[in-house]
Amino acid sequence: MEIGIKILNDIICRFSKRYPLINLDVILTNDLIDIVKEGYDVAIRGGALKDSNLICRKIMSTKLHLCASPDYLAKHGVPGHPDELADHTLISFPYPSPWALRLSRGDESVDLQAQVKFRTNSLDLVLKGAWKGLGIGVLPSSVCSTDVKAGRLVVLLENWRAFDIGLYALFQDRKTPKKVDLFLDFLARELADIEQTFI
Repeated sequence: MEIGIKILNDIICRFSKRYPLINLDVILTNDLIDIVKEGYDVAIRGGALKDSNLICRKIMSTKLHLCASPDYLAKHGVPGHPDELADHTLISFPYPSPWALRLSRGDESVDLQAQVKFRTNSLDLVLKGAWKGLGIGVLPSSVCSTDVKAGRLVVLLENWRAFDIGLYALFQDRKTPKKVDLFLDFLARELADIEQTFI
């Protein structure tokens, strides 16, 4: 839902303005809705997808970052290696499982070992917790880029890479109605432009 609030709402409004004859029924929720049963044309979902009979089209990818406020880092120090995160507190979104994150650099990979202060299904809460110095936030570029560029957050362990998070459009049939094709193409173009602004 928060990806809708952060990114998709403006795109949907621009689409509606460009195609005023297409009626939209937009539902923002973190719940997995059966779009076939509920009669929706498209679902937009982020993260790891479960198997389904739906057609899947990747429309955006965002990197995952470890971010902390300058105040937090002044008090607790800046980790130079993933092993040092054991001495830090993390704030996480439960992805892809309640807590699993591997960082890689070349041939080396490390499973993250740290105290998780809290888990939440709200990326905004992870962001706010990191701002307030509660710990190191695990955040996608789509959520943290503005705050990193403004200096409110610092990206840690930049030479290490976590997995990317995909944003996907799911729909029922390869022969989609023209309005769905227009929407998906518009969405993909707009998201490609936005993706270029991410850290």
